[in-house]
Amino acid sequence: MAKDVKITVTNFLKKINLMQTRNAMKNLKPLTIATLLIVNASSFAASFSDNVYKEVTFEVKKAPVPITIAIIPMELIENDYPKGTKIADIKITTDNGSSQRLALRFSPTNSNQVTETSGSKTILKGKGKNFSHELPLQLVGDAVSYSSINGIDMIITETTTPSYTFSAMLAGEHKINAGTYTLSVEGAIYNP
Repeated sequence: MAKDVKITVTNFLKKINLMQTRNAMKNLKPLTIATLLIVNASSFAASFSDNVYKEVTFEVKKAPVPITIAIIPMELIENDYPKGTKIADIKITTDNGSSQRLALRFSPTNSNQVTETSGSKTILKGKGKNFSHELPLQLVGDAVSYSSINGIDMIITETTTPSYTFSAMLAGEHKINAGTYTLSVEGAIYNP
């Protein structure tokens, strides 16, 4: 029976508390109620800790533009030739057709040619029956300049173009003997 009394007392206190709350609410104006609700809600609002500041500087580089190189040798026969005789045309083309400043040099890695540090002159070694032969060559082009970057010397177009043809020519009067000659070049896009 004590349990029943306890429940009754508890229920009685709840009813009194509820009635007091209702009476108090009737006396409050709507603006006051809204203010109390906002204040109560803000006490449970999320918050941030102190901000930590950090920045980074980075560089966005141009995407590389692949190139294609074609070497077109001239049809020569064993003979004496004057300085400036064209041995081959070397055509560089950007694969995407964009206009770029194009650069070229004789490859220093070809064991059949001895390339000067300028990259624009080489001694091409040929092989034939019972002989070896050397041809002094130079790279030539219209509206070109020479540049050295990080120890790499190249001949470079003065203006941008999607395609350019350089020429490999004899650097002096020379007899070209019948035989096999291996010419190699390296090309690049020049980014000033």
